[in-house]
Amino acid sequence: MRIFIVVGLALACTACATPGDVAGKAPFATYASGKDPQALAGCIAPKVTAEWPQTRVIPIDGGQRILASGSAFGDVIAAVDVKAAQKGSNAEIRQGAGRMGVLTGIVDSVKACQ
Repeated sequence: MRIFIVVGLALACTACATPGDVAGKAPFATYASGKDPQALAGCIAPKVTAEWPQTRVIPIDGGQRILASGSAFGDVIAAVDVKAAQKGSNAEIRQGAGRMGVLTGIVDSVKACQ
């Protein structure tokens, strides 16, 4: 019985994306903002968390990464990297396990915070 549970969990997670998987992808959209990285991430994170409650924010070199997660298992729907730019900051959105239709809310959150 245990083998079936392990196999089932492994199969369920084959479409999962980890933070490392998503970080290695090229961004599919980049948005510029006049806000500093902390202010921009501080605006985006609560909006994304409202839609994806398992979202977490982690520090990265030069800014913060917002990992939108669909479950407690850690699968990443999308990542938003907020980094310093010459005049403010940039938000780069990377697709994880989410489909483009699912990512529309995340894109809208970033646009609303520009």
